[in-house]
Amino acid sequence: MPKNRERKIPFQFYVNSDEEFIIREKAASCHKNISAYLRTIAIKGAIHEVNFQELDEFSKQLSQLRFEFNRIESEITSTRLPKK
Repeated sequence: MPKNRERKIPFQFYVNSDEEFIIREKAASCHKNISAYLRTIAIKGAIHEVNFQELDEFSKQLSQLRFEFNRIESEITSTRLPKK
């Protein structure tokens, strides 16, 4: 065991092959190794996975709307009749 480990106490339990597969899949879907995944589940009780893909898409749509509004505003101000 490396001497620079933060956690020095091993913890072992047994699972069947189906349970192992499920644990590995869930850990991978949370972008965690198995130790970090199991430790988080055991201590906190849950892992909250945030999907930023929808937020990124929403941000792109807002940016496009801002561009369109600025274009419309520029067109309105450039075609405005001069005041008498």
